[in-house]
Amino acid sequence: MHALRAHQRIAAARPPRPGARAPPPAAAAVGAVSAARRPIARPVAAAAADTAAEASSSSSGGSDSGSGGGAVEPLSGLAADAAALVAPAARAQPRLSGKEVSALRAQAEDMVREKKMVIVQVGANGINPAVLASMMDVLQKRSFVRVRCGASGGERKELARQLARLLDAEVVHQIGFTVTLYRAPGLPRPTGCDCSGGKGGGGGSGLSAAEE
Repeated sequence: MHALRAHQRIAAARPPRPGARAPPPAAAAVGAVSAARRPIARPVAAAAADTAAEASSSSSGGSDSGSGGGAVEPLSGLAADAAALVAPAARAQPRLSGKEVSALRAQAEDMVREKKMVIVQVGANGINPAVLASMMDVLQKRSFVRVRCGASGGERKELARQLARLLDAEVVHQIGFTVTLYRAPGLPRPTGCDCSGGKGGGGGSGLSAAEE
């Protein structure tokens, strides 16, 4: 008996021969490994409830962000006055490239130095058809007009865009309260809009024009 046990201990300590098959794992060990790898099953009702809660949270968050950061602030002041006026039905003034804008800006500054630039000061009556007609008179004669107005900082860029729309012109320079507009020579005067009035339409409008 003692000799048999000694032989078993020697056989267990002996390394396996190359090519020998490993003994099959125990059934309990296989079951334990399979259970460890298998994901824990959740009740279907609980998973559906979590999904519905996530969808509700994301939709409410999206609506809050859309109503907050994406909201468009209403126009006010001179920009609102200009936005309410009627622009020409069709554009005759071609769009300008960046290079063309730079050249026209330099030309406008030359006119200022030579005291040939007409400055239109928008007065207490704001932007109205009489003011637009006077600006169009200047554009038809000189192709450039410089507009000064008391718009607040937030609305200056929008006011410049509205003036270009209403006068079928292009903005070539804007700094502070001053906007310089350009309209190519030889273009027909727009009709059927708020800038189509004849000369002298600016009387009593709070507008003053001067040459610098």
